[in-house]
Amino acid sequence: MQQRGVVLAQQSTPTVTADGVVLPPDYLLGGAIALAIAFVMWLMKRELANNDRRTGRIEERQDHQSADVERLEDSIADLRASLPREYVHRDDWVRVSANLEAKLDAVHRRLDGILKER
Repeated sequence: MQQRGVVLAQQSTPTVTADGVVLPPDYLLGGAIALAIAFVMWLMKRELANNDRRTGRIEERQDHQSADVERLEDSIADLRASLPREYVHRDDWVRVSANLEAKLDAVHRRLDGILKER
């Protein structure tokens, strides 16, 4: 029926195909689609909540790692400051040891000279 350009909704009844398959009325199909959409929305909401939790945990780990990195940087800076005071460069050691060996050789020669004179 048509009244002033508006089509009135007709009551749906199950449709039977030529094979004898009964198709559900349109309102059942619409309800099933609405139920499927609601289920998909629920899944998406759940995944978003899980992602938010994972993101929070990742940010916490990053904060801890940032603190660890800062502590390591401070430790390295302290080590760099203490190295020149506590350790000798290889070139400096070679120079000092060569100087000591030269002095010991001079003492050895003097002692040989003294012992030969006797």
